[in-house]
Amino acid sequence: MSAGLAVSAFAASAIVTDVGGKAEYSRSGAESVSEPLPALWTLLTKGLYLQENDVIKTGPGGKASLVLDTGSQVDIGPSTDVRIAKLSDTDTLLDMAMGELTNKIEKLKEENVSFAVKTPASVCAVRGTKFSVIVDKSGKTRVNVFAGVVSAREISGIGEEIYIRQNQFLEILPGIAPEQAADLSFAPTAREVLMTKAEFMNEVRMDMTKEQVQAAAATEIKNAEYEQGKTMVDYFGKRVRIEEYIVRPQSDQFKFVALNERDNRFDYFTWLATFNTDLPADLSVANQIAFEKTDNQVWTAAPDYWVKQHDCAASNTVDSVEWTKKRTNWDAAASVTDWSIYENGVERAIRQDGATLVAFNYTEQIGIGGKGHDSYTSDIPGNYKEDYYFIDDEGQLATAANSYSGYNEEFVFSSNNFGGVDGKIDIVVEPSIFEQAGMR
Repeated sequence: MSAGLAVSAFAASAIVTDVGGKAEYSRSGAESVSEPLPALWTLLTKGLYLQENDVIKTGPGGKASLVLDTGSQVDIGPSTDVRIAKLSDTDTLLDMAMGELTNKIEKLKEENVSFAVKTPASVCAVRGTKFSVIVDKSGKTRVNVFAGVVSAREISGIGEEIYIRQNQFLEILPGIAPEQAADLSFAPTAREVLMTKAEFMNEVRMDMTKEQVQAAAATEIKNAEYEQGKTMVDYFGKRVRIEEYIVRPQSDQFKFVALNERDNRFDYFTWLATFNTDLPADLSVANQIAFEKTDNQVWTAAPDYWVKQHDCAASNTVDSVEWTKKRTNWDAAASVTDWSIYENGVERAIRQDGATLVAFNYTEQIGIGGKGHDSYTSDIPGNYKEDYYFIDDEGQLATAANSYSGYNEEFVFSSNNFGGVDGKIDIVVEPSIFEQAGMR
């Protein structure tokens, strides 16, 4: 055995326990994650052993989980660049340039054992805790602590070392002395909630507060077939964090949930699809058959899988819109028998028993080049309106040169009867989860 192999065989390591989306690593020997040397990037795979100085990066929909020799767990979120700067039995240092890390640290038994996360703005040291670190493009760092204590200081040593205790957070800017930690007065994201120990409600419904929705989502995510998350800009220029997943409530159903969190609002959407028969082990197989044709297309023969009922709902935690579409058979769009909208629990029926009760007035696509934005108004009291936008991650509309494939879809429900923020429900859905599930 060569000396190099002997060192790698007995050095501390981190094993990759989970990978999703695009995730890569490099053994470039870089001195800093912010200034990597030329490197060969290799796809991260489950079961791979990482070592000191390895660099990991994830794409917008990527994620990875690592377990260290000490038993500690590190969950790497989307759009994250992090280097394992130190990795030994007594000293772990993660150097993160941008992105999100959620860490579950086993209790450090010895005084000389340390675990720390370095960012462009701070160094966070921890002793036995659960915490997340989020870094944006400017280097601003936010530390959320869910259990235990984390100490943090500004990277250049400006100001005092700050102790962040359970259910507190601290934001640190490069070159500015940090202030004292503040209480977590809002509910953390679904991913953060998942890392904490609590008893949650069973499923996301329309009669929930923001905190209840996020807690229920954390429970459902544990059994998710597919999960996706990212941060982007919506059509109105607002930064939005998207968390979405697909689960199977019953053998003949799938349920899609999308959570949207902005600075001043929280919106969520659910879609429950009930099939004609039990679904196979690989959900995408059924979806590829059931969603091969749209409601406006006609099957020439009965497919193996088709959706006999869609139950959809959207809410801003104050207002809600719900609609159901039922098919009596597999044949055609004419078999859609029931389509109802509920505004805060008041039913506004659009179609019942195949008869149209309220007409929707369609506005021509008004986006650039005739693409990207559809608008519908109705005779429902309160000037009820639906707007659909196909946008990229910067909030720009799809143009005539583009198809809608790969674009995010933002759908906005508005009514004079709504009492929530801006009188609307505003949902952005990220498309790649549907591609993974075989619906696109």
